[in-house]
Amino acid sequence: GSSHPFQYIGDIDPTQPQPWSEEEEDWHALHETLVKRVEESDALSVNHVDDYLPQLIFYGDSITEGWNGTSFGNVPGPHRMWTAGEDESIRDVFATAFGDRSDWGERALKPPLILGISGSRTYDFIWRIENGEFPVSSLLARAEDIDNKNEDDDVFPIKGLERIYVLLMGTN
Repeated sequence: GSSHPFQYIGDIDPTQPQPWSEEEEDWHALHETLVKRVEESDALSVNHVDDYLPQLIFYGDSITEGWNGTSFGNVPGPHRMWTAGEDESIRDVFATAFGDRSDWGERALKPPLILGISGSRTYDFIWRIENGEFPVSSLLARAEDIDNKNEDDDVFPIKGLERIYVLLMGTN
């Protein structure tokens, strides 16, 4: 049989959650890193209570992981068509939009999480969230936060919403 760096959709049942094969050491190492990031985020104190915005959680494949400036947890080299310093530039773009000093970040309950793995597909994404890549901490301890929203708000009502989960995947 031939060796593939990735399993193809015809090789597996996408409805059955499963990790990548054990030979894919970079994938497994990055998954463990992302689990630690989720655990560290869960352990953080909540930043704001009044006039807050939810924590953003980004899941996905290479595009999402790229916001960390990595591919399979490593800074890509020229062989991946990345130029020197491009990883830092990409992280800066993300930080400007969603980081601690951004409009969103200054009001967010917690810093955003980028939980992307290059090549991710439905079957491994489901496995990942079932195996540690899903925050479990409660960010809002007070039930009255949900009841205190202003009925006259003409913006999306996010009072009481702790997190927004964004899934961006180009493959199935």
